Order: sequence, then C-alpha cells, then structure tokens
Amino acid sequence: MHKLPLSKELLMSIGNWDWQPQMLKLQFGQLTLSDVQFEVGKEEELLGRIGKRLNKKRQEIIDLLNSLLPTYIMLRISDRKN
Repeated sequence: MHKLPLSKELLMSIGNWDWQPQMLKLQFGQLTLSDVQFEVGKEEELLGRIGKRLNKKRQEIIDLLNSLLPTYIMLRISDRKN
C-alpha cells in the first residue's frame, strides 16, 4: 500500500482521539473497538481499518472525522442542559 505523508488536515481530524471512537461507534454500529484503536505513528492504518469497515475512501474518512466535532459539541451542550 502506498503510504501518503500525514497531512495537517489528517492530524487535525484525529486530534486528541478521546471522544471520536465513541462518536464513530454511535454513528456506525458495525465498527469494533479494534477498528477505532489509535496508535501514534499508525494514523494511516487507522484510516484504512475504518475505511475498510465502512467501505469508504481515505478522504471520506477524513471528512467524516472532521464532521464529528460539531455533533460532539451539540451532544455535550445537550448533556449540560439535562
């Protein structure tokens, strides 16, 4: 597999990876803990696992990760109101 250099966009998408696995698993029940396991230096493997499970391309996964933040923020705001 051709390894692309990690882009700033990818690193920003992955961010601190505390809440993304839960959001991904919530949105896509077919993802397993193994699919969303993050290891430093293995970001491309993470994208590959998620992409394979969801049948999506690399850029689609990056876009998906970027789209999670607004959803996460809205859920957190909603939790605080309750």
